[in-house]
Amino acid sequence: MGHLHDKRQKVSAQIYTVTNSVKLVETNASVCKENVKKCETALDQWALTAKEEDKKLGGLTSGISLLSGLTQNLVSRFNTSSNSNADDKFSDPFHNGREEWKLVSRGTASTISSIHARHGNSSGGRGRL
Repeated sequence: MGHLHDKRQKVSAQIYTVTNSVKLVETNASVCKENVKKCETALDQWALTAKEEDKKLGGLTSGISLLSGLTQNLVSRFNTSSNSNADDKFSDPFHNGREEWKLVSRGTASTISSIHARHGNSSGGRGRL
């Protein structure tokens, strides 16, 4: 009977060890479940944040595209304006391949009066021309 008693104690000790190991595994599994839930929550939050940031980036991309189009339009208009203004300031009146400044005077055309008659005898002048 002593031999049976010793085997019973060994089996009881082994069952106790296995029971403690199972409890430890259950505790670790519970901790792992909590950590997985935390990760899932963090991942869900990250996904929401990523969607919001994607919307913001989409808006920025659209704005940058619009700004780029406006800038290209302004540059095109400026280049067209610069080219037409350059053509207005110079000409080749003698057809010798050299561009000269265009000179413009303001006044009344065909007044049919002599400069001498209008300015030659003025009191503020230097005398006759």
